[in-house]
Amino acid sequence: MEKMTNEKKLTILIIGIIAAVSITVAIIMIVTNNVNDSAKNDENTPAKTNTASVSKEEIEDKLKNIQTNFETLAKEIVSDDNKTLKDGYTEEQQQLFNAILSKISEFDAFTTANKDNSEMGEEEYYKQLSEKVTETQELIKALDNDIHTNKEAFSSTFTTLSTLFEKLRNEAYDESGKALKEQYKQYQSDFDNLVKDIYSLGSNIDTNDKNQNYFDSLTEKGNKITEQLKELAKKANISLE
Repeated sequence: MEKMTNEKKLTILIIGIIAAVSITVAIIMIVTNNVNDSAKNDENTPAKTNTASVSKEEIEDKLKNIQTNFETLAKEIVSDDNKTLKDGYTEEQQQLFNAILSKISEFDAFTTANKDNSEMGEEEYYKQLSEKVTETQELIKALDNDIHTNKEAFSSTFTTLSTLFEKLRNEAYDESGKALKEQYKQYQSDFDNLVKDIYSLGSNIDTNDKNQNYFDSLTEKGNKITEQLKELAKKANISLE
């Protein structure tokens, strides 16, 4: 099914890193998040705005940015009906595209309803309009990144790391899952460092700009931790087969 294929291909945008019962135990896992959920969150979360006034010129620059970026993207992905994506794109990408169209309609309706901006005042008018335009920019960026980002290496890296860590943890920890077995206690600091490095990945996942550099950077970190894990397993004579 297309949805399953898409979820596998993405593996997705967020890594869940969970500290377990003890500070010496952690489980790393990939959380599959469909793009529709991400789009919905973006729609419902107000854009962060500066408390300072927003000028008409700033709005115009944002609108030009939207026009240029969306036109370029639309020429690449939209079919002749101007509503649906060409074959080969996913349902989630179609939903994100629909969310963009909805946002554009929303701020277009806002400008029409408040064209004289007499009731709310000019400063408040441009502030609210800026928020709506910024939200639209973020959705366009999200769709562009989703379409043009290769996440296969990222997916493979963290699937491997998750699998190997689970094998290592199952072998090295006692039944309580809170302490190392007696024969591995001499490697306590090595295990603690591994867990710390895995857990530290959490500081790298809070970003809206999930582009190729973002995924490549996380993949590089994941590969380094995987090598660290393998070295620890070799030192402790633990098979990862």
